[in-house]
Amino acid sequence: MSNAKHQNILGYAVYLEYRQGERTNQFLFTPPMPNRETGTLVQAFALTRIIDQEHPRKTWRFRSIETPDITYNGAKREISQISDWDKAVTAVTPMLDAMKHYIARAKETEWNLTQQPIVVEVTLEDARYLDRHRSPEALIRRIRAARKDYGFPENEWNIDKPEEEL
Repeated sequence: MSNAKHQNILGYAVYLEYRQGERTNQFLFTPPMPNRETGTLVQAFALTRIIDQEHPRKTWRFRSIETPDITYNGAKREISQISDWDKAVTAVTPMLDAMKHYIARAKETEWNLTQQPIVVEVTLEDARYLDRHRSPEALIRRIRAARKDYGFPENEWNIDKPEEEL
């Protein structure tokens, strides 16, 4: 799904949605990426929240994912720019391990995957928000658009009305 301006794409995030009855458990995994404005590395995050009819707009919880120092030829680079396979694998392994952990926990506690995972672009603007532990609203809008394109029921994302009013 490509909704971001190509020149500003720093990486790709993975969105997963699980259901348990009327509750929706949302996971958003963002990669480590450079903040080109500050020259610092924005660490990888697992953003999570559980929403339901009583709490339809819960805030995202930010959980840091160990981010190794990604350097290549002395400069911080996006993972896609790392030509050394071993360095690239080292960079993404903590993110994959964190995803495995959250997915295993969801299965253990009887959450059911709603549909397929969604992969969306992460832009420089998103990185600015993530760097300050703030919800990247433009990224969330791209996820909403992708959910609609892939046929996710709308009320699973925005549960702010009782079922009979939808």
